[in-house]
Amino acid sequence: MQLNSIWDPYKRGGRLKIRVVQNGVNTEVFKKRETRSERLEARSEKGEIRSERREARSENEDVRSESRVEIRDSREEKREKVVEVDSLLIKERMGIPSSSKIIGKVAVFRSQKRLWLWVEVAIRILKKHPTTHFLLVGDGDWRERIEKQIKDSGFEKNFHLVGVQKEVIPYLNLMDIYLSSSEFEGLPIAMLEAMACEIPVVSTRAGGIGEVIQHGKQGFLCHVDEWEHLEDYSIQLLEDEELLAKMGIEARKQVEEKFSMQSMVEQLEKIYEEVLS
Repeated sequence: MQLNSIWDPYKRGGRLKIRVVQNGVNTEVFKKRETRSERLEARSEKGEIRSERREARSENEDVRSESRVEIRDSREEKREKVVEVDSLLIKERMGIPSSSKIIGKVAVFRSQKRLWLWVEVAIRILKKHPTTHFLLVGDGDWRERIEKQIKDSGFEKNFHLVGVQKEVIPYLNLMDIYLSSSEFEGLPIAMLEAMACEIPVVSTRAGGIGEVIQHGKQGFLCHVDEWEHLEDYSIQLLEDEELLAKMGIEARKQVEEKFSMQSMVEQLEKIYEEVLS
């Protein structure tokens, strides 16, 4: 069983372990993430919650696996402060004003992610909200084409392509919105990581994403072919601080509840009761 473990930066914090459909994503990225989490693993003081999730099916790839999330409580405030400081330093080094909102995504730059549409949505948002910045964490075959598209847009200073990062959490902590334009997905680990950091999701309803995000609650979803709506939903969140915060809290809550051991056990008990009755 392959587990991808991430450290949860919140005071409720601890460690999340997620086993997911990788959907053809470069497994080396996940291996690096496991190494990182082993170093940053926080020890639990108040017990742990573990969860199992049924297999998620990729729409276009015959790749399957279960997913597992483990959340452990932690009081390691010093480690939390380190992550916060790292995020602030990264933001400063990238030249992003402290007041600017950041929309981001973690992904391998491949065709299924449709990052050219992601950039197109970003350009449309910038025409209405020119102080917004866009952050892409990852790399891949499409990078040069994406960079050219950004350069031709005239908004080059608002885009930040930082490549593959061993420490993803500081970059996630910078984001206000997690934006995805994928054509198909399994159950994206990066999206779950973002939700654990209380980041609302604006995404196409690709693969397993629709099983996690409830439209209008943890974020907004649109049909894969109606990606233009990603602009409107993102702007709605940018212009409504209260809604942005509320959906972020709901995103975190969804990860805790839907992927918890307690939830899995309760569902299993119901199945046993039905079989034995």
